[in-house]
Amino acid sequence: MPKHTMPVVWVFVLLIITSNGAAISVENNGSVPIFEVEIIAQYPHDNTSWTQGLLIHNGSLYESKGHYGESSLRELDLETGLTLRELQFNETYFAEGIAVVEDKLIMLTWRENVAFVIDLETFEVISNHSYQGEGWGLCYDGSNLIMSDGSSKLYFRDPISFELLGSINVTLNGDIYDGKINELECINNQVYANLWYKDEIITIDTLSGNITSIVQVTGLDYQSNSTMHEILNGIAYDSNNSSFLITGKNWPTIYRVDFVESKSDEVKTNTRAIKISEEPSNIIPILVISILSLVWAFDMASRHKVKGDDDKPNSEGGAI
Repeated sequence: MPKHTMPVVWVFVLLIITSNGAAISVENNGSVPIFEVEIIAQYPHDNTSWTQGLLIHNGSLYESKGHYGESSLRELDLETGLTLRELQFNETYFAEGIAVVEDKLIMLTWRENVAFVIDLETFEVISNHSYQGEGWGLCYDGSNLIMSDGSSKLYFRDPISFELLGSINVTLNGDIYDGKINELECINNQVYANLWYKDEIITIDTLSGNITSIVQVTGLDYQSNSTMHEILNGIAYDSNNSSFLITGKNWPTIYRVDFVESKSDEVKTNTRAIKISEEPSNIIPILVISILSLVWAFDMASRHKVKGDDDKPNSEGGAI
Protein backbone atom coordinates (compact mmCIF):
# COMPACT_ATOMS: atom_id res chain seq x y z
CA MET A 1 0.00 0.00 0.00
CA PRO A 2 1.47 3.39 -0.97
CA LYS A 3 2.33 5.68 1.91
CA HIS A 4 -0.18 8.35 0.91
CA THR A 5 -3.07 5.87 1.30
CA MET A 6 -2.66 5.57 5.08
CA PRO A 7 -3.96 9.07 5.96
CA VAL A 8 -7.08 8.35 3.87
CA VAL A 9 -7.66 5.13 5.80
CA TRP A 10 -7.25 6.91 9.12
CA VAL A 11 -9.73 9.60 8.03
CA PHE A 12 -12.17 6.87 7.01
CA VAL A 13 -11.84 5.16 10.39
CA LEU A 14 -12.28 8.44 12.25
CA LEU A 15 -15.42 9.13 10.24
CA ILE A 16 -16.83 5.76 11.28
CA ILE A 17 -16.09 6.49 14.93
CA THR A 18 -17.52 10.01 14.93
CA SER A 19 -20.59 9.13 12.89
CA ASN A 20 -21.38 6.25 15.21
CA GLY A 21 -20.88 8.48 18.22
CA ALA A 22 -23.37 10.94 16.79
CA ALA A 23 -25.88 8.14 16.20
CA ILE A 24 -25.49 6.93 19.77
CA SER A 25 -25.95 10.45 21.06
CA VAL A 26 -29.20 10.90 19.11
CA GLU A 27 -30.49 7.54 20.33
CA ASN A 28 -29.70 8.31 23.94
CA ASN A 29 -31.51 11.64 23.85
CA GLY A 30 -34.54 10.46 21.86
CA SER A 31 -36.95 9.13 24.51
CA VAL A 32 -40.40 10.60 25.14
CA PRO A 33 -42.35 10.60 28.41
CA ILE A 34 -44.58 7.58 29.01
CA PHE A 35 -47.94 7.92 30.79
CA GLU A 36 -50.62 5.50 31.89
CA VAL A 37 -54.32 5.88 32.69
CA GLU A 38 -55.77 6.39 36.14
CA ILE A 39 -59.50 5.60 36.26
CA ILE A 40 -61.69 8.21 37.98
CA ALA A 41 -65.17 6.99 37.06
CA GLN A 42 -67.05 4.64 34.72
CA TYR A 43 -70.26 5.18 32.75
CA PRO A 44 -72.47 2.88 30.66
CA HIS A 45 -71.94 2.82 26.89
CA ASP A 46 -73.94 1.17 24.13
CA ASN A 47 -71.97 -1.98 23.30
CA THR A 48 -73.40 -2.02 19.77
CA SER A 49 -71.80 1.34 19.00
CA TRP A 50 -68.79 1.13 16.66
CA THR A 51 -67.30 4.34 18.07
CA GLN A 52 -65.58 6.54 15.49
CA GLY A 53 -65.63 9.96 17.11
CA LEU A 54 -66.22 11.28 20.62
CA LEU A 55 -66.35 14.85 21.93
CA ILE A 56 -67.79 17.10 24.63
CA HIS A 57 -69.22 20.50 23.69
CA ASN A 58 -70.97 22.85 26.13
CA GLY A 59 -71.46 19.96 28.53
CA SER A 60 -73.05 17.65 25.93
CA LEU A 61 -71.46 14.38 24.79
CA TYR A 62 -71.52 13.53 21.08
CA GLU A 63 -70.53 10.27 19.40
CA SER A 64 -70.35 9.15 15.79
CA LYS A 65 -71.12 5.49 15.15
CA GLY A 66 -69.63 3.64 12.18
CA HIS A 67 -70.39 0.75 9.81
CA TYR A 68 -72.36 0.80 6.59
CA GLY A 69 -76.07 0.64 7.33
CA GLU A 70 -75.51 1.52 11.00
CA SER A 71 -73.80 4.92 10.85
CA SER A 72 -75.23 7.74 12.93
CA LEU A 73 -74.45 10.81 15.00
CA ARG A 74 -75.79 10.74 18.55
CA GLU A 75 -76.02 13.01 21.56
CA LEU A 76 -75.65 10.93 24.71
CA ASP A 77 -76.49 11.23 28.37
CA LEU A 78 -73.16 10.41 29.99
CA GLU A 79 -74.54 9.22 33.33
CA THR A 80 -77.08 6.77 31.88
CA GLY A 81 -75.63 6.01 28.45
CA LEU A 82 -79.02 6.73 26.87
CA THR A 83 -79.31 8.35 23.44
CA LEU A 84 -80.92 11.80 23.63
CA ARG A 85 -80.89 12.57 19.89
CA GLU A 86 -79.77 10.59 16.86
CA LEU A 87 -79.18 11.43 13.21
CA GLN A 88 -78.96 8.32 11.03
CA PHE A 89 -77.23 8.03 7.66
CA ASN A 90 -78.10 5.67 4.83
CA GLU A 91 -76.15 2.52 3.99
CA THR A 92 -73.87 4.28 1.49
CA TYR A 93 -72.04 6.19 4.25
CA PHE A 94 -69.59 5.05 6.92
CA ALA A 95 -69.44 7.69 9.67
CA GLU A 96 -66.03 8.72 11.02
CA GLY A 97 -64.47 11.49 13.14
CA ILE A 98 -66.33 14.58 14.37
CA ALA A 99 -65.49 18.14 15.41
CA VAL A 100 -67.53 21.14 16.52
CA VAL A 101 -66.96 24.59 15.02
CA GLU A 102 -69.11 27.21 16.78
CA ASP A 103 -72.71 25.91 16.54
CA LYS A 104 -72.06 23.33 13.86
CA LEU A 105 -70.72 19.80 13.96
CA ILE A 106 -68.67 18.41 11.08
CA MET A 107 -68.60 14.64 10.53
CA LEU A 108 -66.22 12.82 8.19
CA THR A 109 -67.03 9.72 6.17
CA TRP A 110 -64.53 6.92 5.61
CA ARG A 111 -64.26 6.45 1.83
CA GLU A 112 -67.16 8.52 0.55
CA ASN A 113 -65.17 11.79 0.35
CA VAL A 114 -67.95 13.73 2.06
CA ALA A 115 -67.91 15.74 5.29
CA PHE A 116 -71.40 16.52 6.58
CA VAL A 117 -72.14 19.83 8.32
CA ILE A 118 -74.82 19.42 11.00
CA ASP A 119 -76.65 22.13 12.88
CA LEU A 120 -76.40 21.34 16.58
CA GLU A 121 -79.72 23.02 17.45
CA THR A 122 -81.84 21.19 14.88
CA PHE A 123 -79.58 18.11 14.58
CA GLU A 124 -80.01 18.17 10.80
CA VAL A 125 -77.55 18.17 7.89
CA ILE A 126 -77.39 21.68 6.46
CA SER A 127 -74.48 21.31 3.99
CA ASN A 128 -71.46 19.20 3.13
CA HIS A 129 -67.88 19.41 1.90
CA SER A 130 -65.97 17.16 -0.46
CA TYR A 131 -62.37 16.04 -0.01
CA GLN A 132 -59.86 13.58 -1.43
CA GLY A 133 -58.66 10.46 0.38
CA GLU A 134 -60.03 8.68 3.42
CA GLY A 135 -61.52 10.35 6.48
CA TRP A 136 -60.61 8.97 9.93
CA GLY A 137 -60.23 11.50 12.77
CA LEU A 138 -61.14 15.17 13.11
CA CYS A 139 -60.75 17.90 15.74
CA TYR A 140 -60.81 21.70 15.92
CA ASP A 141 -58.03 23.66 17.62
CA GLY A 142 -59.82 27.02 17.55
CA SER A 143 -58.19 28.07 14.28
CA ASN A 144 -58.00 25.04 12.00
CA LEU A 145 -59.63 21.68 11.60
CA ILE A 146 -57.07 18.91 11.98
CA MET A 147 -57.77 15.66 10.15
CA SER A 148 -56.26 12.17 9.95
CA ASP A 149 -56.57 9.55 7.22
CA GLY A 150 -55.05 6.47 8.85
CA SER A 151 -51.51 7.41 7.80
CA SER A 152 -48.70 9.08 9.74
CA LYS A 153 -49.80 12.55 8.58
CA LEU A 154 -52.04 15.25 9.98
CA TYR A 155 -53.93 17.58 7.62
CA PHE A 156 -54.97 21.15 8.33
CA ARG A 157 -58.24 22.44 6.86
CA ASP A 158 -60.15 25.69 6.87
CA PRO A 159 -63.03 25.36 9.39
CA ILE A 160 -65.50 27.15 7.12
CA SER A 161 -64.62 26.08 3.56
CA PHE A 162 -62.89 22.80 4.49
CA GLU A 163 -60.12 23.79 2.06
CA LEU A 164 -56.86 21.88 2.60
CA LEU A 165 -54.30 24.30 4.05
CA GLY A 166 -51.35 21.97 4.56
CA SER A 167 -50.11 18.81 6.20
CA ILE A 168 -47.39 17.64 8.54
CA ASN A 169 -45.59 14.36 9.10
CA VAL A 170 -45.88 12.90 12.59
CA THR A 171 -42.45 11.90 13.90
CA LEU A 172 -41.11 9.92 16.83
CA ASN A 173 -37.50 10.64 17.87
CA GLY A 174 -36.87 12.23 14.48
CA ASP A 175 -38.26 9.37 12.38
CA ILE A 176 -41.59 9.17 10.57
CA TYR A 177 -44.03 7.46 12.92
CA ASP A 178 -45.17 4.01 11.80
CA GLY A 179 -48.60 3.99 13.52
CA LYS A 180 -51.98 4.60 11.88
CA ILE A 181 -53.41 7.77 13.40
CA ASN A 182 -57.13 7.49 14.08
CA GLU A 183 -59.56 9.51 16.25
CA LEU A 184 -58.36 12.95 17.39
CA GLU A 185 -58.85 15.46 20.19
CA CYS A 186 -57.35 18.98 20.01
CA ILE A 187 -56.14 20.70 23.18
CA ASN A 188 -54.21 23.96 22.67
CA ASN A 189 -51.26 23.15 20.37
CA GLN A 190 -51.45 19.43 21.07
CA VAL A 191 -53.41 16.69 19.35
CA TYR A 192 -54.30 13.58 21.33
CA ALA A 193 -54.61 10.70 18.87
CA ASN A 194 -55.95 7.19 19.13
CA LEU A 195 -53.98 4.61 17.14
CA TRP A 196 -55.56 1.91 15.03
CA TYR A 197 -55.10 -1.51 16.68
CA LYS A 198 -52.92 -0.15 19.48
CA ASP A 199 -53.72 0.41 23.14
CA GLU A 200 -51.99 3.77 22.97
CA ILE A 201 -52.79 7.44 22.75
CA ILE A 202 -50.06 9.74 21.48
CA THR A 203 -49.77 13.49 21.92
CA ILE A 204 -48.53 15.42 18.90
CA ASP A 205 -47.13 18.94 18.73
CA THR A 206 -49.09 20.47 15.85
CA LEU A 207 -46.33 22.99 15.09
CA SER A 208 -43.55 20.43 14.60
CA GLY A 209 -45.34 17.10 14.22
CA ASN A 210 -43.22 15.62 17.01
CA ILE A 211 -44.76 13.07 19.36
CA THR A 212 -44.34 14.59 22.81
CA SER A 213 -45.68 11.72 24.94
CA ILE A 214 -47.21 8.26 24.74
CA VAL A 215 -50.10 7.12 26.93
CA GLN A 216 -50.32 3.38 27.57
CA VAL A 217 -54.01 2.47 27.88
CA THR A 218 -53.99 -0.83 29.79
CA GLY A 219 -55.73 -2.39 32.75
CA LEU A 220 -59.28 -1.43 31.74
CA ASP A 221 -61.63 -4.26 32.64
CA TYR A 222 -63.18 -4.61 29.19
CA GLN A 223 -59.86 -4.93 27.38
CA SER A 224 -59.35 -8.50 28.61
CA ASN A 225 -62.72 -9.56 27.15
CA SER A 226 -62.69 -7.64 23.88
CA THR A 227 -62.14 -9.13 20.43
CA MET A 228 -59.28 -8.06 18.19
CA HIS A 229 -61.56 -5.61 16.37
CA GLU A 230 -63.12 -4.03 19.47
CA ILE A 231 -60.25 -1.64 19.85
CA LEU A 232 -59.65 1.53 21.82
CA ASN A 233 -61.17 4.44 19.90
CA GLY A 234 -62.80 7.59 21.22
CA ILE A 235 -61.20 10.33 23.29
CA ALA A 236 -62.90 13.48 24.56
CA TYR A 237 -61.45 16.17 26.82
CA ASP A 238 -63.73 17.46 29.58
CA SER A 239 -62.52 20.96 30.37
CA ASN A 240 -64.90 21.29 33.31
CA ASN A 241 -62.74 18.99 35.43
CA SER A 242 -59.61 18.63 33.29
CA SER A 243 -60.04 14.91 32.63
CA PHE A 244 -60.56 12.67 29.62
CA LEU A 245 -63.34 10.34 28.53
CA ILE A 246 -62.16 7.29 26.58
CA THR A 247 -63.96 4.27 25.15
CA GLY A 248 -63.68 1.75 22.33
CA LYS A 249 -65.59 0.08 19.52
CA ASN A 250 -68.48 -1.93 21.02
CA TRP A 251 -67.23 -1.27 24.55
CA PRO A 252 -69.94 -1.31 27.26
CA THR A 253 -68.13 1.37 29.25
CA ILE A 254 -66.89 4.94 28.93
CA TYR A 255 -64.02 5.64 31.32
CA ARG A 256 -63.19 8.98 32.87
CA VAL A 257 -59.42 9.02 33.32
CA ASP A 258 -56.37 11.09 34.11
CA PHE A 259 -53.04 10.52 32.39
CA VAL A 260 -50.29 10.03 34.98
CA GLU A 261 -46.59 9.35 34.58
CA SER A 262 -45.75 5.69 34.24
CA LYS A 263 -43.95 4.06 37.16
CA SER A 264 -42.39 1.39 34.95
CA ASP A 265 -38.79 1.82 33.73
CA GLU A 266 -39.58 -0.02 30.53
CA VAL A 267 -42.95 0.16 28.82
CA LYS A 268 -43.62 -2.28 26.01
CA THR A 269 -45.95 -1.37 23.18
CA ASN A 270 -47.56 -3.52 20.54
CA THR A 271 -44.69 -2.99 18.13
CA ARG A 272 -41.70 -1.79 20.12
CA ALA A 273 -40.20 -1.20 23.55
CA ILE A 274 -40.01 2.45 24.56
CA LYS A 275 -36.66 2.39 26.29
CA ILE A 276 -33.44 4.04 25.22
CA SER A 277 -30.22 2.40 26.41
CA GLU A 278 -27.67 4.67 27.99
CA GLU A 279 -24.85 2.12 27.82
CA PRO A 280 -22.36 2.52 24.96
CA SER A 281 -21.97 -0.40 22.58
CA ASN A 282 -18.75 -2.48 22.71
CA ILE A 283 -19.16 -3.64 19.13
CA ILE A 284 -17.88 -0.45 17.49
CA PRO A 285 -14.54 -0.27 19.36
CA ILE A 286 -13.90 -3.94 18.53
CA LEU A 287 -14.67 -3.32 14.85
CA VAL A 288 -12.42 -0.26 14.78
CA ILE A 289 -9.52 -2.16 16.37
CA SER A 290 -10.01 -5.03 13.92
CA ILE A 291 -10.00 -2.65 10.95
CA LEU A 292 -6.88 -0.90 12.19
CA SER A 293 -5.10 -4.24 12.72
CA LEU A 294 -5.95 -5.40 9.20
CA VAL A 295 -4.89 -2.07 7.71
CA TRP A 296 -1.57 -2.17 9.61
CA ALA A 297 -0.82 -5.77 8.55
CA PHE A 298 -1.69 -5.08 4.92
CA ASP A 299 0.38 -1.91 4.93
CA MET A 300 3.47 -3.68 6.34
CA ALA A 301 3.16 -6.50 3.81
CA SER A 302 2.81 -4.02 0.98
CA ARG A 303 5.87 -2.03 2.11
CA HIS A 304 7.96 -5.23 2.33
CA LYS A 305 6.85 -6.31 -1.14
CA VAL A 306 7.71 -2.93 -2.69
CA LYS A 307 11.15 -2.91 -1.07
CA GLY A 308 11.91 -6.43 -2.35
CA ASP A 309 10.87 -5.55 -5.88
CA ASP A 310 13.19 -2.54 -5.89
CA ASP A 311 16.21 -4.74 -5.05
CA LYS A 312 15.43 -7.41 -7.63
CA PRO A 313 18.00 -7.44 -10.50
CA ASN A 314 16.72 -7.38 -14.09
CA SER A 315 17.84 -9.66 -16.88
CA GLU A 316 20.55 -7.20 -17.84
CA GLY A 317 22.14 -7.37 -14.38
CA GLY A 318 20.89 -3.90 -13.31
CA ALA A 319 18.22 -2.85 -10.89
CA ILE A 320 14.62 -2.37 -11.93
